Amino acid sequence: MASLTRTFLSRSAPALISRLNAIRASISSSDPIIWTLTVAPHLEQAQHTELLSSLTSLSNNTVGCLSNVIPTADSARSDLISCSIAAFDAETTTIFRSEISGRQAPQVGRWHAFRNRDAEQADQYVPKDEDFMDPDWKNILMRGPRQEALPPDLQAINPESASAVIYLSDNAPEGLTRALQRFPRATKVGLIAAATPFQSGRPFTLFRKGSLFGGGAVGLCLTSRPTPQLSAELPGLNTVTEPLQVTSAEGNLIHSLNGTNPSRLLLSAIQKAGTGATTELSRLEEDDYYLGVLHKKGTEAQIERLYQITSGDPSRGSLALDSDTAPGEGATVQASVFHLSTHTQPDVLSRYLRPSTLHPSDKHCTITFAVAPAFWVPPAADTAREDESVTELPGTFLAASEYGVVVDRPNDVTAQAQAWKCSVPGGSVSLRWDAPPQTR
Repeated sequence: MASLTRTFLSRSAPALISRLNAIRASISSSDPIIWTLTVAPHLEQAQHTELLSSLTSLSNNTVGCLSNVIPTADSARSDLISCSIAAFDAETTTIFRSEISGRQAPQVGRWHAFRNRDAEQADQYVPKDEDFMDPDWKNILMRGPRQEALPPDLQAINPESASAVIYLSDNAPEGLTRALQRFPRATKVGLIAAATPFQSGRPFTLFRKGSLFGGGAVGLCLTSRPTPQLSAELPGLNTVTEPLQVTSAEGNLIHSLNGTNPSRLLLSAIQKAGTGATTELSRLEEDDYYLGVLHKKGTEAQIERLYQITSGDPSRGSLALDSDTAPGEGATVQASVFHLSTHTQPDVLSRYLRPSTLHPSDKHCTITFAVAPAFWVPPAADTAREDESVTELPGTFLAASEYGVVVDRPNDVTAQAQAWKCSVPGGSVSLRWDAPPQTR
């Protein structure tokens, strides 16, 4: 559990710096700290630099990144700068830096030719005798799925002792998520940082101990118990099918659901639900489509993982998912549609400005990563007004990303159960630690 968790919201950089200075007395110079700071276009460069300096100097063991604005429908709050901090015990927390590469951008819509056309034309292939030899399938199958080595900072940790990994990444975290599966008992959650080519001149802006990086990932690994409670909020999702069974899948493709053409099945369900979708699934300008993997808990089925459907073709049948691997054959899934109206924006911030969050009755800490809509433009605000006020969310670390949040539950180390990315606009993933009864 974090020793200190705060989110500060203000229009004033000096006011935020003052709050950061005020909490220094409660932080040790060796405390591992994770922080995020929103990209704020209206801030002067000098103010932005001073804010970053205040954050990176909170201790000798900090990791952080620039994040996106927390989505809000309230124009009066659209220009708030958010700064979130969580400090942990140095004896049970290790900060790390990862340079493990992720997947390359997929070639969307290439159903038959998976190789790059230019690469195919570059060289004439000359067959060799060994190309026609029988492959050693026994040796290939014994290798199992490829698993990356852990980042150097984490290699000394007992894999069974890790309880949680919280990280901040560029938009290719797949290599790191595979490596972190070496921690089977740990809950892993990652926020994809904001794109910052115009703010820092780098694709992403990540920090570790004051050093700046344009890619990779930074984070911290906890070995304290208990494991935090993992929860997800997915507002705005409307199911359009009954539970279905995956009957054929390969790579990130679903070839059949209940033994039928999945694209036609989904298209028929969408039209029946009256969502106003077009007859071509490849045109998703207004709606996003998702496939949720269901897990039965008692008498109810809950969404355990959620995959965005990136393309489909009624004639060929397959659905492509935004993932390395689709749910395996036998998995129970349910399709959902998310309609993002141009007139109604997700409002994450209001959920955390309730009295129960501003004045919690129990002692706990929560780290929440939320999803901001892509290309979201905050409502116009009166930036001319001067306001030194600061709103504080005690016990809450709140940050947002338009690229989504990566989630991996404990023991999810099989092909059927692995890391997934929450990309539902306005959705959020939270880790919560409750204080032991004697400390409340």
